[in-house]
Formats: sequence, structure tokens, C-alpha cells
Amino acid sequence: MSESPPDLTRIEQMQLEITSANQDGTQANIDDIRLHPKPEKGFVILSWDDGNQNYYDKAAPINDRFGFPAVITMPVRPDKADEPYFMSVKELQERQSTGDDVVVHGSTNAPFAELSRSELDALLRRNKQWMLDNGLGGADFIVYPGNNYDKTALDVISKYCYMGGMNQSGNVNTTGVYGFDPLVLPRTIGHDLKISKQAVSLAAAHRQCTILNFHHFDSKDTMGVHEYKKLLAHIDRTAGIEVITFSDLWAMRQKKA
Repeated sequence: MSESPPDLTRIEQMQLEITSANQDGTQANIDDIRLHPKPEKGFVILSWDDGNQNYYDKAAPINDRFGFPAVITMPVRPDKADEPYFMSVKELQERQSTGDDVVVHGSTNAPFAELSRSELDALLRRNKQWMLDNGLGGADFIVYPGNNYDKTALDVISKYCYMGGMNQSGNVNTTGVYGFDPLVLPRTIGHDLKISKQAVSLAAAHRQCTILNFHHFDSKDTMGVHEYKKLLAHIDRTAGIEVITFSDLWAMRQKKA
């Protein structure tokens, strides 16, 4: 077996081989295999959850300094908008005017797979309507909590949103630009500067998209302010990478559909 990396441009055949000691046999289901052209460059999405005031006060000014947009969410409890912990509607609208995407949040501590169909339907209907009532244009996109969902949850989500997901990973996670599953977008937890920089570099090298997820600078699953500045500086000097939003990613997918 060669230790050299394969030349992916010369692949003519893909073969899946499964072996098992199970005498009853093994069943394998291939969910999806697609062939799509690659874009001319790679992409990174800076995804900030929970509609937290910390983003507006501390992260947004850093993004603006570099000219990078972000994907942010509505408050996890829309009735709490304007309270000190969350961004106000006016602040969300302001960030949207600068180029940020404001998207729907699942707004519940209960994992989606543990909610009934009717409970989840009511929750998502309420949250999307709140977005529309407040002129927030990312109402077709969503992030949902707990990295816990099932077939029923995805079916309900698809009634209200085109694209989103959770699928958190503590290590490098990337996705194709044209052929991804729109409701289970993979995201890399933005807790570690080295891992996040590696995700950006790999997305640039392989012309893919990496979604880095943050909450607030006081959270253990989010790097500190100093490291975040270093990350954005790394993105800024990395050739062949562009910072985009969910809206941009969805537009590229639709163009190639």
C-alpha cells in the first residue's frame, strides 16, 4: 500500500468493501454519493449561537475590523430579547445591516429528538414567525441545540427551514460547497485555536467549506478574545479562502442544483 496521498483528479472508480465476522451477514446503507465540481476557492463561516450580547459587544467589532461577516442567531428565548444577556431586536437588525446573517435558533434546552412532533412544530413556527415579524432575513436557516435530532425532527425542521444543523465536532470538520446535506451541516467547535486554524487551512487547500462555531468568550467551548483575533488574522492572510454566511452557502448550492 502506498503511503503517498492519492491524486483525487484521477479517480475512475470507487469501491466499497465491507467484511464482518458476523455469520448473519452485515447490512450497509450508503446514504449519498455525489460528484460535484469544486469551487475555485475555499470558504469559512463564523457561526455565533444564542444571540448573546457578548457577540455584539466583543466579537462583532473584531469581525468588522477584518471586514468579515458572521452567522448569528436570534436569542434562544425570543421573549427575552432586549434583556441584558441577549442582543436586542435593534442590535440584531443593525448587525444584519452590516452583512451578518441572523438565523433561527432552536430555542430550547430539550434535544429535538426528545420533543414530540407537535411540540417541535409549535416551537419552530413561533421562532420563524418572530424572525419574520422583526425583519430578520435569515428565517430560512436554523441551528438547533444538543446535537440530538432524529428523522421526525428533520422532517419538521424541513417544513420551516432550508438549511442548518448542529453536528458539532471537537476536531476539524469540513463540508463540500455544492453537495452537502442541507439540514445537518457539520460545524467545528471553536474552542481551540490550532484546530480552528487547521480547519481553515484545509478548507482553503481542498476548496471546501468549514463552519466554526462559537458561543461567547466566557464559555469553555469558545476560544478567548486574543485567540479569536489570531484566528481572524490567520484567515485574512490565508490564500484561497473567503468568509461567507449561510445565505451565501445556500446560494452557491442552489446555483449548482
